[in-house]
Amino acid sequence: VTDSALRGRLVSGVVQTQGLGLVMFGGGTNAELVTATACGTTSATFWVTVGGRFVGYIPAALVPQVNAEWDATFPGGIPANTPMLVRCR
Repeated sequence: VTDSALRGRLVSGVVQTQGLGLVMFGGGTNAELVTATACGTTSATFWVTVGGRFVGYIPAALVPQVNAEWDATFPGGIPANTPMLVRCR
């Protein structure tokens, strides 16, 4: 299976309806991530670890600074096989 076949999909893990889920994302854009988790932009929150600390992404954020560190971490998109925590409310 090539990386392109996994793009925009969850490779492993389960998105929980309550609490946090640990998933592996096949890579792609932020919009593809939201679609893959089926959380919707208003209820999803994502976190990855970078250098031992959490970097979050809130699709519904109205202020760009909220996601500035995420955008700086993934300027060309999210790489294939990126592990992350997901919360759907």
